[in-house]
Formats: sequence, C-alpha cells, structure tokens
Amino acid sequence: MEPLFGCELPRVFTPPLRELTRDTTLGYLLIDFVTETIGDRMLPWQRWLAIHALEIVGEFGGDWRFRFRKVLVLVARQNGKTYFSKWLALFFIYIVNVKTILGTSANLSKAEDVWRSVLVEVAGDEELDVEPNPNLADEYVGRSLTNGKYSMSFRHGQTYKIAAVAGASKTKGGRGDSNDLVMLDEFREHRDWAAWSALTKSTNARPLGLVWCMTNAGTVESVPLRALRVKAHSRLGDPDGIARALGDKMGELPDGEDADGTVGWFEWSAPPGCSVFDRQGWAQSNPSLGYGFVEERTIMSDAQTDDEAEFRTEVLCQFVESIAEPAFPGSSWERGVDEDSEIAGAAPVFFGIDLSADRTTTSIAACGARPDGRWHIEVVARDLGTDWALRWLSERADPLHPMDVAWQKNGAPISALGDQIKAIPGVVPHEMAGAALMEGFDRFWLGVAACDDQAGRDATRIMHRPAPDLDEAARVVVLKKKGDGGSLMDRNGSPGDVSPLVACVMAHAAATTPFVEERPKQAPSAYNDGRGLLTV
Repeated sequence: MEPLFGCELPRVFTPPLRELTRDTTLGYLLIDFVTETIGDRMLPWQRWLAIHALEIVGEFGGDWRFRFRKVLVLVARQNGKTYFSKWLALFFIYIVNVKTILGTSANLSKAEDVWRSVLVEVAGDEELDVEPNPNLADEYVGRSLTNGKYSMSFRHGQTYKIAAVAGASKTKGGRGDSNDLVMLDEFREHRDWAAWSALTKSTNARPLGLVWCMTNAGTVESVPLRALRVKAHSRLGDPDGIARALGDKMGELPDGEDADGTVGWFEWSAPPGCSVFDRQGWAQSNPSLGYGFVEERTIMSDAQTDDEAEFRTEVLCQFVESIAEPAFPGSSWERGVDEDSEIAGAAPVFFGIDLSADRTTTSIAACGARPDGRWHIEVVARDLGTDWALRWLSERADPLHPMDVAWQKNGAPISALGDQIKAIPGVVPHEMAGAALMEGFDRFWLGVAACDDQAGRDATRIMHRPAPDLDEAARVVVLKKKGDGGSLMDRNGSPGDVSPLVACVMAHAAATTPFVEERPKQAPSAYNDGRGLLTV
C-alpha cells in the first residue's frame, strides 16, 4: 500500500481575487520568516494557508490592507495548529510590527500553549534547557504573570496577551480593548455570538486588524461556527449541500457579517457521506498526515475503536448534527411560516418574556389573533442583559390600558425578575407555574402541530414570520418529560438559546388562558408601534 500523505489544498476554501505572488500576499514573507528567522519547517498545507490567508488588496508601498478581516481555518486535531499560531504571532510582532495581539480560547491552557511556545522562542526555557532564538531575543523585554493575566512585551511597544473566553458570552476578555490580531483557538466551543461580537469588534479601529480562528469541526452547540460555515459554503457554491439543508434555519450573520467578502474560509475536512475507513477522507481532513504529526495506523486504530460521531468530529473534521428527537412533529414548525403573518389591528396583544439559561439574553415575544382567527407569534425585542427589558415594558405599559405580560414564575432565570415586572404600572402579570405552565406548553405544541397537514389536529394553528433566532430555538429545543406524561422545555439541556421560543410560549399561554376579571381596553400595542425588532 502506498504511503498516505495529507492534502495540501483544503477541500473547501475561499479562492483568491488574483494571482498570489510576493506582490499580492504576505504569505511568502511569513514562510521566509518561519524558515530563515525562526528556523522551523512548514508543511505543504501550512505554506499554502499562509499564502492564501494573508492575501492583500491594494499595493505594497501604497495603500494596502489584508483582504480578509476574519480567517477561519478548520482542520482535524493534532495537525500543527499550535505551531502555525506561534508563527503567526511572532510574524505580526516582528515583521508586521503591530501593537497588540490577543490570544483566546475556551480554556486558558489552550491559549497559554501558544503563548508559552512564543515565550520559549524569544526568551528560552531554563527548565527545558532551551536557549532563546538569537534572531528574536534582542526585541523581547519581559513577561507578566500577575493574577493569572499572561502578557509579554517587546522593545517597540508590542504586547501579546491571552485571555479565556469560556466559549460564551460571560467573557470580558478583550472587550473594550483594541487589538491588531485576535487569535481564537477552539472556536467550536463558542455557544453564542456574544464573545465573537466583542472580540471581533476589538479589531475594528485597526487598519490591519485580523481575527484568526483555528478549530476542528463543531457540534450542534457550536452556534457561531455552524452559522459561519453555512454562509461560507453558500458563497462557495454549497459543495456539501448544507446551505440548502440548513440555511433557512441558521439565520443571518450578526452585523451584516461578510457583506463585502472579508471572511476567508479554509476547510480541511472529509467529504460528507464517506466511510470512517476512507483513506482519502483521512488525507483531506488531516493535512499533516505522513509528515510526522499524524500516522495512518493511529487513525485506523481510532476508526476501529472510537464512537463514530466522535471520530467524524475529531478526526474527519465533519459536523455531526444532533440526533435528538425534534420538539414538534414532522414539518409542522416550517409549515407555520407565513411571511405576511400579523396580529389583527383590533385584537388584544399578549406578551411573554424569558431569560436565557446563562442569564445573558432576554427575549420578549408577542401573541395575538390574526384576521383569519389563527394565532400569530413574534419575537418583538431581544438583547443582552435585563435592564433594557424592564425599561421596554415600562415605556409601553399604561395603567389606563393594561399590558398582559407572562413569564415562568418558579425555577427559571426570568423568575428572579418577577417582582420587578409586577411592579411596573400597567402590567397585568401572568405568572405561569405548575399545571398552568405545562398546560400552556401543551396548547402551544398542539397549535404548532396543527400546521402539519399530516397531523390532522383541530387546534388553532400558530403562525409566524421567518425569524432566525426563533426558528433556531424551535429547531434545537429539547423537551423534558414529566411524570404525568406532559412535557416542558429544557433550557439547560437545549444546545442553544431557546428563550425566544419560551417567550412565545408564555405569550400564547396568556392569550389562551380564560380571564376572570374585566380590564380596560389595551392601548395600541408595542407590536405595532413602528419601532421594529430590537435585537442583538
């Protein structure tokens, strides 16, 4: 059997705008720096990546910029990502001469691996008996390890620091700072857009700002990575058919991401549908195969013993979707989409509010009857934090025209805000708990299920306009079975933020609950106030 070597070219990638030469990319300069100054050897795929990912627009000696503001590299584990990140950091410090580099990872130790590899190059390591690289040592000034904050500084004012982002929106690392190069290791661990939004914006004020992500394939929980992959594949002709299969459900990228083609996508992965024993698939996802990093016999052993989903994710760099049972039957959720759906002008409007499981994002939804008698649901406001939501309700509630607002009374993140919501003048509270909570979800489930012609249910249908956040929540929500046969939505067990859906369920539950008291007619609702959706 012929020896197997990894593929130099990624299977899916953003093509260059023009021929890549020393006049149109910094990649050749990076290769020279790694070979001649650092003294390392780049593999064929690493040289290819350097040339293509560091493409420029404009002309050297004049006005030029990196073509890509954001570069995403997908490659299986153990293929030399740490080496490349080390080279890139040193290149930006010594050759590009940028001011600030930030390295991040969901686990600080991952970012620290790259940081320490750079430190060994410039300062050596007595314990390892490694001398500093004589070509780099003179520019190094010192390091700081104070209070778990890692940074190193250089003679011309450059700084390289690292931070953990916890893969989610709780991070403060990098927020508010300006960075020239942000390296996001293991981007697959990000569960929402908050860390991405904060970190990428830190490069906006820098003309050569670059966000560099290196990761292997994600899971259904890797919300930003999956969405960026769908959009990238869509721009590149949808080679795997994922845009057709998932595009309508993934939603738009935040802030018009890549409206001008500034996101570079470079994916070394096995093609969909291949066997776990497909040697060519191994080569396509493991470009370092045969060059001393990964051995074919090791991959064969993993293929024979690993869980298949784990092997496909870690070794074949393939995205494996969740096999959890959908919350709603058949295509009922999709059949409930109506681009022209709206609440009838004279119909009462009921609101629901919910807070995400990680207590970072609040969603407010509206529900009311359509002109045809069906229910319309819609997320009317969504943003980070909770203070804005209380203000939103206060600005719209009026004691003379009460505003019906529903939420889960106990056992949910939003429950802690119950007293503040009830204290808002003009709010008519609907605190859903116990049997009322479960019955409310049952009515919602039946209303969605009735949209499927195959279901044959006679409940009043629930309709909605296309909405990325809501559609994604409906796709990933996991149900928790109760002892009496009922179900509730499981915020913590769902791989994504389901608060948009929960808010809709609360609004619908309030709309379909009999009232025992008469209240003055509602004022014109926020749903029709012309302000549009407030969202992240």
